[in-house]
Formats: sequence, C-alpha cells, structure tokens
Amino acid sequence: SSLSSCAQQGAGLCNVRLAMQPDASARNVVACDLEANSVKSGEEGHAHSVTRFGATMELVVTQLGTGVLLLPFCFSQADIICSVLVVGIVGAVASSRAALLAECFDIAEAKCSLKSLSFIDVARSALGKCGEIAVSFSMSGTLFSAALAFVILWGQLLASLHPWQGLTLFWSEVAWKAIATIFILATSFMKGMSEMQWVGTVGTLATLFVIAVIISAAITNFDDGVHQVSWAPRSGSALLGSITTFCYSYGATMTLPTIAQDMQDRAKDLKPAVYHSHALSTGLYVLIGVVAYLGFGDDVQKDVLDTLRPGHKALWLCGVGFILLHLVMAAPVFVQVVIGSVEERLPARAWIAVTCRVAIVSAIFLLACAPITIFADFVAIVPATGVTLNCFMWPALIYLGLMRNLHGGFKLAVREAPGKFLFDAIVMVLAISAMVLGTKAGIQHLIVDLREASH
Repeated sequence: SSLSSCAQQGAGLCNVRLAMQPDASARNVVACDLEANSVKSGEEGHAHSVTRFGATMELVVTQLGTGVLLLPFCFSQADIICSVLVVGIVGAVASSRAALLAECFDIAEAKCSLKSLSFIDVARSALGKCGEIAVSFSMSGTLFSAALAFVILWGQLLASLHPWQGLTLFWSEVAWKAIATIFILATSFMKGMSEMQWVGTVGTLATLFVIAVIISAAITNFDDGVHQVSWAPRSGSALLGSITTFCYSYGATMTLPTIAQDMQDRAKDLKPAVYHSHALSTGLYVLIGVVAYLGFGDDVQKDVLDTLRPGHKALWLCGVGFILLHLVMAAPVFVQVVIGSVEERLPARAWIAVTCRVAIVSAIFLLACAPITIFADFVAIVPATGVTLNCFMWPALIYLGLMRNLHGGFKLAVREAPGKFLFDAIVMVLAISAMVLGTKAGIQHLIVDLREASH
C-alpha cells in the first residue's frame, strides 16, 4: 500500500524587463534589457557538460519509477486495448509538452543577449514575476513532496524487511531514513545536473531491473496458460482512474528546466533527449502492463510486487531491492531541482548555499520522520496532483506568454497558429479534469485511512 501511495505522485536572479518595439515588418518583438547584475544568471559553478544521453537518463529517472508497479493493475481495470491506446496517447502528449517547454528556451534565448537563460528568466519573460513564482513554486513543491514520499517509503520498506536490533519499528524507520538523508545531503553539493548524470543512469537501470523481474515472474506463470483477462473496462470510474494514473506516470517536464541549464549543447540535444526519454518510458509502460496482466490475469494486485510475493519470493526480494535503489537515486535528482530554484533567488555566497542545502535536506528528513500514521498518504496527494499541472499545463501557458510578447498580443499570437493553440487548450482542459479526479481519489483514500485509524 505504501508503494501504491508513493507511485501516484523533476543561482542567481536575473532581472528582465520586456519592451515591445516595432520592427521592419511592423510586428512587435521582445527586447530584453538585462541589468548589470544579471551576470549572476545561475551559470556560475556549473560545468554545462550534460550530454544527450545524460539528459535522457535524468528525464527517465524522473518519471520511470514506482509508478510501474501500478500499471498492470491499471491495465486490468481499463482493459488491454484501451490501456495501450491511452498510454500511447498520453505519452505522445506528454512528450509534446516537454518539447514545447524546451522550445520556450530557444524562443527566449533568441531574443535576449545572454548565452544561456535560466528557467526563471524564461518563465518571468512569459508570465511576469508573479507567474514565474507560481511556476517555480509548483514544480519545486511537487518535487520536494516526491522526494519526501520517497524517503518515507525507503524507511518503511527497509524497516519492515530488516528492523534495527533493539529499536522499535518507528525508530528503525528513522534510522534508515537518516541513512538516505546522508546520501541526499552529500549529492546536494554536486554542481548541478552535470554531476548528477550518473545518479540518473543508476536510478533508471534500477527501474529497468524491476521491470525485468516482474516480466520474468509473469512469463513463468505462462506455463499454466494465459490467464483470463478483461477486454473491456470494468466500469467508467475504473477507466478514469487508470487514465489519471497514466497521466501521473509522466513527470519529466519538472526536471527539464534544470537539466536544460546545464546541457552541453541544449539547442542540439535537449529535444532529442525529450523524445528518447518519453519513447523509452512509454514502451516500457506498455510492455510491463501487457505482459504482467497476461501473466497474472485478474489476480494482479494494485502493487504488482505483492502478486510476486507468494510464489516468487526470490524475485520479489530482487524487485524490492531495485525499487529501494531507485528511490535513493531519484530523490537527489528531485532535491537538486528544488535547491536550484531556491538558490537562484539568494545572494551568491558560499555560506548561504551551504545553509540552503542543509536546510532543505533537513526539512525532508524531519517531515519524513513525522509520527503521523497517514502522513505518507497525505504527502502522496501533492505530487499526484502537481505532476499533471506541471507537465500538461505550465508548458503551454509559458509558450503562450512568449508568443503573446513576440507578436504583440494574444489575438495576434493565436492567429499565427490557431490549430496549435486549440490543441494546447484541449490538453489543458483534459489535464484539469485528470487533476481534479486524481485529487478527489487521493482525498477519498485519505478519508478511508482516517476512518480505519479511528477504529
């Protein structure tokens, strides 16, 4: 149940002023007046060595994680054909949203004199100061909550598997969470995503091994024949629930801005990395969903690893071990984004950077150790809601803001590409629906837990 809750869930300020000026074609373009203090644009101390492969792995580790454990059950609820179609459509849309956000960097950079813009610059030029703060808070808050949920799950799983001798279950969880926190703190002092590439690679490989374990167990079950499966959705609510889970499985957009700032050749490599990461994730989602459902049939549980435990104990242990490895590798990537977002607003002082990183990681540890029974379920609601907002809505709004500035108004921007803006509007409406339904389901699950705890 802890895995299921978690599965439903990614240094300076540059002042930019936009001035609209007429050009030879009588259109308005954006002119960026960057003040002298914009030299500290978040580029100091970063090696800018993230390659296309490194970016792909960092994007994949953001979204290819504990969510894979829910997919076989979702396939059983929505039927195989609908699930494959929906996963393919959601994956394509998510990929287009991430590519749209990558394009926003190119649009903003082409109109400004900086060699490389930070995400704050891009968001502020599109949405203004308040809009940029909203975007940054939304993405950072979601990733902070995801990192917190991962630390909680890490402690719960290890304490249940190997409690510390002489300690109660609670203090065993605290001890294991402290170990994870030490690793996260150490990695928080790496220089951006350039030095985090190996973390993303290890985390992605860990998830691939989890998928291999689950598929191996499912194929073993084929010896008894293909199990009975559903070829039609069990109900409308079951289909909607599966669709919202599929939407939550794509979160690469949240770490994309930080990765973009540290890329070796963003213009050349960022979009291919986006497409490769989403294609890999979508293919693996379909593979594990179809094979595991065919192998386990209607016996598949919400957390597919629970299905392995009775008859495949060794594979179950391997799966849990690789999930633990993924958790401890993905959390630092999330935290790195949060740190970058906060430090860009602070003075560039060494002691301030150290204090900021220690404070953020310490907050995660203290909240993870909160002695509240249902705290993990409550925390999981935030990333589950935020992923849809960050990945399917903010990219379109930022793009719209940039186009409005570029063409001198909203109406003129829409006239330039009416079909594209119509598609963006439809995606945002569907994203809002998925976000509302997902939040409602999370709250209902929380209420059930509260009632059970009261009895």
